[in-house]
Amino acid sequence: MQTVRVGNTSVQVSRLCFGTMQLGPLLRRLPLMQGADLLLYALDCGITTFDTAKEYRTRDYLAVAFSDNDRVVIIDKSSARSYEGMEREIAESLIDFNRDETDLFLLNDVRSRQDFAMRQGAWRYLCEAKTMGLVKAIGLSTHTVEGAGVGGGTGRNRFRASGVQLDRRRHFGR
Repeated sequence: MQTVRVGNTSVQVSRLCFGTMQLGPLLRRLPLMQGADLLLYALDCGITTFDTAKEYRTRDYLAVAFSDNDRVVIIDKSSARSYEGMEREIAESLIDFNRDETDLFLLNDVRSRQDFAMRQGAWRYLCEAKTMGLVKAIGLSTHTVEGAGVGGGTGRNRFRASGVQLDRRRHFGR
């Protein structure tokens, strides 16, 4: 499967990402080994990028399937609202995956500019974690049109934050 480089980082993501939320207790409740086998099957099919979040409670599936596999890119996310909360989330992620550095970490479910403004402490720690070498690339995730606009800034067409770049014209037709 083709890969794409994330911004100017060393992170190469597969064009198709496997979201793990459906494996865990929020949806399917697959037994740990069955879920890990499914992830390994996805890897065999060429998918090298996998998405998770602490809230999904699926990190253990990924840890079992991909311990010591540096071909796999894990996108982890946190809904932390504070500097300390994000610091704790990244530390837990590194421990859960037995890694010194995580590939891509996102501030999760940013719903609006106001929401992003209230979570500046968490964003500040994400930026520092990248500078410290704990995270290779950072960014935002959202499920709303207004949240997607946060990346664009006022009157700008491009968002660039620590290696993650979004061209709004290409992605949103504006």
